[in-house]
Order: sequence, then C-alpha cells, then structure tokens
Amino acid sequence: MASTTAFLNGLAVLENPREVKGKKKIYVFDAQMVITNPVSAEGDESQESCDGAEPITLVAALWYYNKYNIDFKSMTEPFLCEIRTTIARIDKGMNVHSTDDSTNVYYQAVGEIQQLIIVPFSVLDSPHHRRVCVDIIGTVTSRDPQQSTFTVQAQHYNPFAPTGKKGTISVTVIVPDSRRYQSGKPSPSEKSIVHVFGMLSALEYDDSNESSVKSLVVDLEEVNYISFPQNSLARQGSLTTPVKATGKPPGLFSFAKRGSPSVAGNASDSPLSAKSTGAKRPLQSNAVAGPSKKSRTNLGSSDSDDGTERGEGEGNVFGNSSTVSP
Repeated sequence: MASTTAFLNGLAVLENPREVKGKKKIYVFDAQMVITNPVSAEGDESQESCDGAEPITLVAALWYYNKYNIDFKSMTEPFLCEIRTTIARIDKGMNVHSTDDSTNVYYQAVGEIQQLIIVPFSVLDSPHHRRVCVDIIGTVTSRDPQQSTFTVQAQHYNPFAPTGKKGTISVTVIVPDSRRYQSGKPSPSEKSIVHVFGMLSALEYDDSNESSVKSLVVDLEEVNYISFPQNSLARQGSLTTPVKATGKPPGLFSFAKRGSPSVAGNASDSPLSAKSTGAKRPLQSNAVAGPSKKSRTNLGSSDSDDGTERGEGEGNVFGNSSTVSP
C-alpha cells in the first residue's frame, strides 16, 4: 500500500497519564472524544437540537511525546485538550501500558498525539466545538455510487503496534446531498489514492470484537484525488504524461542574435547597453558602494588626455570593462 495516514482533530478529555518505562518524555493517556450529531455543510443542524442528541464517544489510548515538559504527574483530575492525533483500530498484540486505573478500560482505538493544547472545560458549552474532524490520505477499498458512499483505508506507523507492524483504520465516507454536487457526487475508483476531510458522525464496530472500531463514519467536506489506478490512467488520455518540448524556451532577451560566437551572447547586444551614436554614458556616483576590491569593474568613463579616465569602481557597464588590480 502506498504511503497513507489518518488523523483526528478535535477536543478530547485526557486522564490517567502514565510514563512509558525506558522511554524519556513519553506518556500514554486514556482519552475520550465526545461529539454530538454533526451540523450539515449548509449550516442547518441535522437534528432539532444538538444539545438533546445522544453523544458519540470514542475511547482511545493515545501516545504523546512531552516535548514541552508539561507537568502531567500533578494532574490528578481529567483535563480537556484540543488535539491532533493519528488514529488506528486496536488489534491484538498492542500494548497500551495499562495501570491499575486503566486495566478495565475498553479501548476502541489507539493513536499518537501530534499536537496538544490544554483548554478550559467551558469550551464544551458549545456543541459546535464538540465536532471531530477526520483527515485521511488513503486507498479507496470499496464504493457504492447508489448509496453515495465509499470506503478509504490507511496504514501508518503506530507506537502501540508490535515492531514491524502498522496501525490500520478504515473510514466510510458519506457524500451528503448538497448544492455543490449538483453536477454529480464524487465516487472515487477503487485502488485510487484520495485525501478526504470530513466530520465524524458515527462509529462502526468490528463484528468479532465489539470494543474495537472497524470504521469511522464521516460526512464528507472535501475530497482530493492524488493518484488513479493504472487501468484508469490508460483510459484517460488527458492524464498521460505530456510529450517533452524540444528546443530551448524563449528568454527575455537574446544576446546572440547578431552572430556573436559567445554562448552567453555579446554584451553590446543588450538593450541596456549604450547605442553607438557618440553619446557619452553618464558617470556613476562615487557615493555608491561597489563590489569588493578584487572584483570591482570600471563603471564609468569620461574624456581625458588619453581618451579614458578610470576611477576606482568606475567603467562601462557592458562595454570595455576591466578588473582593477589590487
């Protein structure tokens, strides 16, 4: 499978922080992400009242590298955080580093926190803040255009997984009825790679393990196509690699139009050089700082007894320039 990944973004209640033996600054938390029924893309609530809707709770064990040296040991009570975390289903062989307080916790998922910001519990007063965003880059494993759904699966590194194994998560994407899809709802081909962003609306559990989340159900907000199956590319001529253009692209100026043998062109052909009309180029002010002494060129000229006068740092810009000896 190509490089894929999945993230959850939202508010989570964290508790029971415990350090991982043998690993500095590594903590594992029991986390609950609580959301209400989502709000539609059109801005109308999908239920009569979000406050009265039955909440959805996702319980997960989350790994965190404490790079800011937060004093979690002194936090004896649950605390609220805004987090961004990877997400994967919990499988056999995963070690959640249980303690007496976490032995009886039934985890539905595991993940690694990428960002953690502690916020006050008053933030939960608004149901809109309880929405959890799902951000996944994955492979389309199935699609049902009639039901306006498709499933995306991601595999990525997970610190709880045994060595050499990855965490896996599936996301069932529901394409809502919306004016933006009047010309047709997106239905990516199987085996294509897509980036999906949406709002978590439900959890689908594993039939063999009711405590494990089989799939996250997401209301689509945005989908971007990253790659297509090879057989799909063969049918779409516009997606094939374009023929490489031959020759050099045109430049802003061409200094070689007058037959100069120089690859870089003749400086006298530049539109910025003085025309051969007998007019004198103005002197450059000595107040202007020039380049280093070893690389200074004469930037101005004027009539003198021998026909030229070269001050330090003065001479023709494109004409007969010479380097001043140190």
